[in-house]
Amino acid sequence: MLPCVLQRASQSSLQLQLAPSLEHQTAAMLSILERYKWHQFSVVTSQIAGHDDFIQAVRERITEMQDRFK
Repeated sequence: MLPCVLQRASQSSLQLQLAPSLEHQTAAMLSILERYKWHQFSVVTSQIAGHDDFIQAVRERITEMQDRFK
């Protein structure tokens, strides 16, 4: 599901902003790492809202992928 933000860009128009879920973002990033056989990496984030959710999504995705590397 794509999060959707609808906001008024000016008095005469609206702006629609779509973003992929954290699960889709982490799946895409880890897919690239897997494709190029980069099995060691670091995650660097800011303290912006949602950073803990992003790190948790990465951890969950890695846990799901571990069976492929045994």
